[in-house]
Amino acid sequence: MLEVVRRTSEVIFMPLTVGGGIRTLDDIRCLLEAGCDKVSINSSAVSDPDLVPRSGVAIWQPVIVVNIDPKRVDRQGEEFWEVHVNGGRVPTGLEAVEWAVEAERLGLVRLC
Repeated sequence: MLEVVRRTSEVIFMPLTVGGGIRTLDDIRCLLEAGCDKVSINSSAVSDPDLVPRSGVAIWQPVIVVNIDPKRVDRQGEEFWEVHVNGGRVPTGLEAVEWAVEAERLGLVRLC
């Protein structure tokens, strides 16, 4: 994926956001070095919400977008927007708005 990001960033002149399979701060660093402007995380934000705050590096905040993939589900007759991960295949039990509020509290200030 890094080569695709590198080649793409050389020929386009608009902001480039990359997502999918980003699990670590090193993944983020490599993508930024390859030329993307922002990275979009979903599964890793849910599975390790302290990933970015734990790094102690505030510079990460503006370049990380938390992607929330909600799906409407019925829970005992009530509509519930549940966050899904792994390409929308795995339900998390998290309610979408509650997760957005928690992500903001953790300093992950950009949502998609």
